[in-house]
Amino acid sequence: MHKIWIKGTLWFLALLIAGGIFFHGKLFRLPRKKIQALEERMQAEGRAIKLADLAPAPIPDAENAADLYFEAYRILEALEFEGEDIFEWISKLDRPNAEPEIHVHVKALIDTPQFAEAMKVLDEATAREQCQFDLNYDSGADMLIPHVTPLLRISGLLRKQIQSQMEAGNLAEAGNTLKRLSVLASRLDQEPILISQLVRVANIALYKEALAYVLAHPETDTGFLDEMENQLTVFTREPFFPNWMEAERLYFLSVLRSENFSNLYGYGTL
Repeated sequence: MHKIWIKGTLWFLALLIAGGIFFHGKLFRLPRKKIQALEERMQAEGRAIKLADLAPAPIPDAENAADLYFEAYRILEALEFEGEDIFEWISKLDRPNAEPEIHVHVKALIDTPQFAEAMKVLDEATAREQCQFDLNYDSGADMLIPHVTPLLRISGLLRKQIQSQMEAGNLAEAGNTLKRLSVLASRLDQEPILISQLVRVANIALYKEALAYVLAHPETDTGFLDEMENQLTVFTREPFFPNWMEAERLYFLSVLRSENFSNLYGYGTL
């Protein structure tokens, strides 16, 4: 009886494995054929069939501001008080009825030599004409885009810094910070990734809030307004990179190429 039970169990397991292999093949064979047919049609139409086909042309390192933004972010992230970095303290300022102590702590962090060093690095980044982050377009659905969060956090910090500078009557410093923010907000316009474009729009919204706050103060003169007009010219390009929708189609096509759907829930690491 014991041998019969073991034999039956082994047969059941064998049938289960065989059935799994069979259904796995059936499940993915048809999608793979359809994906291949779709790729062939897109290729015949002269369209891109992978994200790498949409990658922007590389630019010289000496003209690229990308590494400078990462450097500034590392400096700022290391600025801590009571175990929380400056970005966490800045976020607390947006809370309703933020305690006065929070403003004191943030000002103390802003007045440090490290913060001044980070601003110098951001000025270097602002002075460079181009910005291109090192993305592995060949990785498809597993592409890592670790730069979008630092850029968004830096934008939020600059917005609060502008508000603080205006409250202190430092119009010239607020103008310089606005320039850093306006250039940063336009940096992702050539990146054919929908998430990058959405972060770009969010950065532009932060710049708009900061600019509106500055213009609401009577201290602004004609020269300052002329500078603001010059800054706004960086936003005259297309609101989105022309190929962002094509890039999204290719992203999902790269998801379909993979059989491991359970692990694919979005871009690798933000």
